[in-house]
Amino acid sequence: MGEALLIVFSVLHLLGLLAAVHAILKSSTPQGALAWSLALLAFPAVVLPFYLIFGSTHFEGYVNPLRAGSLLGSTAPIREILAGLSECRHQDQSLSVLEKLARTPFTHSNKVELLIDAPAHYRRMHQEIEQACEYLLVLFYKVQDDDSGRDLKRHLIQKARQGVRVYFVYDELGSPTIRGAFLDEMRQAGIQARAFRAARGLRHSLQWNFCNHRKIVVADGRVALVGGMNISDRHLGRDPRFGPWRDTHAVLEGPAVIGVQLAFCEDFYWASRGKLPTVSWTPHLAAPGNQVCTYLSSGPADSTQVGVMSYLECINSARRRLWLASPYFLPDSSLLKALKMADLRGVEVRILIPPARFEPSMRLAALSLIPELRETGIQFYEYPIYNHSKLMLVDDWLAWVGSSNLDSRSLFLNFEGNLIVADQAFAAQMEQMLASDFERSRPLSIDLLTRSGLATRLGIRLARLFVPLL
Repeated sequence: MGEALLIVFSVLHLLGLLAAVHAILKSSTPQGALAWSLALLAFPAVVLPFYLIFGSTHFEGYVNPLRAGSLLGSTAPIREILAGLSECRHQDQSLSVLEKLARTPFTHSNKVELLIDAPAHYRRMHQEIEQACEYLLVLFYKVQDDDSGRDLKRHLIQKARQGVRVYFVYDELGSPTIRGAFLDEMRQAGIQARAFRAARGLRHSLQWNFCNHRKIVVADGRVALVGGMNISDRHLGRDPRFGPWRDTHAVLEGPAVIGVQLAFCEDFYWASRGKLPTVSWTPHLAAPGNQVCTYLSSGPADSTQVGVMSYLECINSARRRLWLASPYFLPDSSLLKALKMADLRGVEVRILIPPARFEPSMRLAALSLIPELRETGIQFYEYPIYNHSKLMLVDDWLAWVGSSNLDSRSLFLNFEGNLIVADQAFAAQMEQMLASDFERSRPLSIDLLTRSGLATRLGIRLARLFVPLL
C-alpha cells in the first residue's frame, strides 16, 4: 500500500512538473506562468485538473478570414471590403494606433446612440429585428432560456418565416440553458443557429478557458447593437441574488457597422466549421450623423495582444480625464503602470465598480492591487447596485462602449468587441451618464487595506497570488 501511494505521489509530481514546464513555455504573461508553475509544483493533485481546463492561453485553429486575407463570400475579398470604406475613412494621426489594432478604419458618417439598461436595449433590439428586410446577425455570450431569451427567439423566428436570413451564435459555456427544444424550434424555422465552442473533439469537454464574450446584433448591414448586455431576465432585475441591474449598450448606424459584421462573420465561420453568412458589404451612411468610430475586436487568436494594447493606447492618450467602468478591476502590471503614469500627468482617473457583495473573491483580488495605487490620486467608486457596464471616457473626445472587462480574461482569453467613438458630442453624452453614475456611488478609500481585519488582509494577500489567473 505504501509503495502504491509513493508511485501515485511520484506520478502526480512528475505530471505537475511537466505541466509547470508547459505553463512556463505557453503562458501569455510572466505572472500567469509563475502562478501556474508554483501551484502545479506545490499542489499537483489539486491544481492539475484546473490547469487542464483553464491553463491554455492560446486559441488554436481559429480561422480568421480577415487576417488570413481569404474570401468572405464568393465575390468579396477582404481587401475589396476594406477598400469600400475608403470614401468614408477618417484620416487622423491621433487614431492611427487604434486603427491598426482594430484592423478596420475609423470612418465618418456614423451615428451612435447610448442605451441605458436592459429595457431600452431590448426594445431597440426588437425594433431593429422587426425592421430587418434581408438578414440578421445575432451573437451573445449569454442567452438564457427565460422570458427574455424566449422573446428574442420569437422575434427571430418571426423574421425567418418572413424570408429574412437569420444567423444566430451563442457561446456554449455562457449559455448552458440553450439546448434541445430551444434550438430545434429555431432551426425548424430556418435559423442557422451555431454554438461557439472553445475546442473541438476530445479537447472540447476539457477546455473552458476561452469564451466568445461579444454581444452583437446586425440588421441588413445598416445598424448594429453592441455593448455589455446579454439576453437574460437578470438584466431586467429579476434575479433575486443580483436585484436591480445597471448596464450600457449602443446603437450604431453607418459604415462602421461593416467592422461589427466582419467580427460576426469570423465567429460564425469558426462556429459553423467553414460556412459564411450571405451579407451585403456595401457601407450605409447614417443620414443625420457624422460621428467617427470603429469596432475593435480582440481575442486569443490575435497575433498581438490587441485587448491590452488598446487599453494602453487609450490610457496613455489621456491628458485631462480618464473615467472607467468595469465589473472587475484586475488589470495586469502594464495597465497598472499606465494608470499610475496617467495620474502623474495630472489626469483625473476615476474607476467605477459594483458592490463587493456580488463578487467577493474578485473584490479581494482587486484590493490586493490597491497598495500599488495608494500614493496616487486614482479614485474608486462603488455603485449601489450591480453595474455590468464596460465603458471608457478619455478627455472630452474619445469614448468606448463594449464587452471588455478590465481583467486578464477579457484582456487575453476572451473574444471581445468594443465600439470606439472619437466624437465630442458622444463623449459629452458619456460624461453626463457617468457623472450621474458617480453621483449615485460611494467613494472607496484607497487605504482600505490598512484598516481591514486580519482575516480580510490574509484573504487579500492570498487572492493576489491568483490575479493573473482570474
